[in-house]
Amino acid sequence: MKYILTIVFLLIVISAFCQVAVEVRPLIVDKYDSKAPNYHRYPNETFVTRTNKLSRDEVYDKFISEARFLAPVYDDNQPVFNGCQLLLRISMPGLNIPGFHPIQVLINKLEYKVTNYTLPDHILHPGKVERKIIERNDSIFISTLGVGTLSVDKFFDYYLTLNSQCIVELLASNGFTFAERKAFGRAFEKFASWLNERQCVVDYVWDLVDNRFVSFIENLPDKSAITSPNMNPSFIWAAVYPGESSFEGSKITKDNGAQKIEMHKNYSYSINGIDKYIVVFLSNNYSNEEKENCHACFPIVSIARFLRKGSLWSLEQFQKDFPFLGGPWGEPSVITFLTENGKHYVKGVGEDMHFGQQQNWTIYYNLEDFKEEKVK
Repeated sequence: MKYILTIVFLLIVISAFCQVAVEVRPLIVDKYDSKAPNYHRYPNETFVTRTNKLSRDEVYDKFISEARFLAPVYDDNQPVFNGCQLLLRISMPGLNIPGFHPIQVLINKLEYKVTNYTLPDHILHPGKVERKIIERNDSIFISTLGVGTLSVDKFFDYYLTLNSQCIVELLASNGFTFAERKAFGRAFEKFASWLNERQCVVDYVWDLVDNRFVSFIENLPDKSAITSPNMNPSFIWAAVYPGESSFEGSKITKDNGAQKIEMHKNYSYSINGIDKYIVVFLSNNYSNEEKENCHACFPIVSIARFLRKGSLWSLEQFQKDFPFLGGPWGEPSVITFLTENGKHYVKGVGEDMHFGQQQNWTIYYNLEDFKEEKVK
């Protein structure tokens, strides 16, 4: 009898343990029904580098080396390993979603993939984001695919907040009602397309994360660095945008005319006896060969730094997208250069109206590392 009671007790304990396990497993959701009422998906892809600089394996190893490359983490120093949990903080100019948003990360080296699973305290739970390093032709890309079944109201409140300035104006001017906005929930890509057509940024968070990784990769030594004895447009375009041939003087046209990049300003200086040369680029979207100049049409400002070793110039660093150097209506901030205490800076001064209030900003970036600094 004693043995029977012991066995029954063990069975109860095992049953309770299994029950707990069953309750915990759904915290991470891997499979999603595309026919579920609140199902949504959003794809994104970012060019990283050419294969003549780094192989797919080399890029993937760098990709999983730091938490800041995997997601918008709260602390860049959080360790990365298979199964680790990271805390995210969704914060950027004009938006701060309170709290910390936990994810669990699974690393799949065989498929060059990292999957971020939301945990219950994440604002977009349940959901997952698959981030994969892919190779196509001679180029390496980060492919991002997010899926989930968060309630439509909460999900779109998040994205509408992310695009608040753009959305408030557009929904009002286009007569979209709250019910019509919710109707987009059954086909998120249609909603995303609608936003992108009107210059609203849907993938702003992932673009920030990807640009951080791309900047890191671009700063690595290039196995096929291009050199030239002279700083001329042909050399600058070849060094900064390898593989592009559709440039005319100081401009380059991409995507069948939908985007144009131009050299905006240049600046030269010397530091520790080494000659440096700065080129500022502006990237604008075009429609019917006319530059788009809506209120939310911010040009992307990029900067390249060249150095001269001996008699040859080469690209030392190139960074895309300097926040606040762009401005509204398709125009950049007022960009100038200055030297202060032996350091060289690019300075941006701009202004804008946000919900009826005047906003002014002055920002400085150190030309030696492209990091923001405060200058008195």
